[in-house]
Amino acid sequence: MSLPPLLKGTAGRFPVRRQSIGRVPVAIIKNPAAPSASVAFCFKDGVAYEPEDLWGAAHFLEHAVFRGTERHPALYDVSRSVERFGGRVSAYSTRDMTAFWVKTPPGHEDASLELLVELLARPALKAESIESERSIIRHEQ
Repeated sequence: MSLPPLLKGTAGRFPVRRQSIGRVPVAIIKNPAAPSASVAFCFKDGVAYEPEDLWGAAHFLEHAVFRGTERHPALYDVSRSVERFGGRVSAYSTRDMTAFWVKTPPGHEDASLELLVELLARPALKAESIESERSIIRHEQ
């Protein structure tokens, strides 16, 4: 399948810098004309890669990490950490990908990256939050 001409041009307009943070591959695309900045962590994960008895595990983790960290003890604190400068934080799961992202006005990329690393590397995963999310995920299925 070939891309429409407009998308081919869009994809090639901005240089992509590839590097690693630790052992995690990173692609950085800068568009100086963009009205916002986005930082995202995307994982090749989802029900397509989960054994049938664990279907929904990626979706569950997507929810659970937002329940807080030591520095941001609740979902409200996680959200407010970027909303205070006009940003948004969220995540989504598809059949074959799970993504965590922060979108802000330009200039807040470091804070966005810091929050995502904190959520993914140091989630609180409190027992009550895990049980609450387990119940939500069961209801969604």
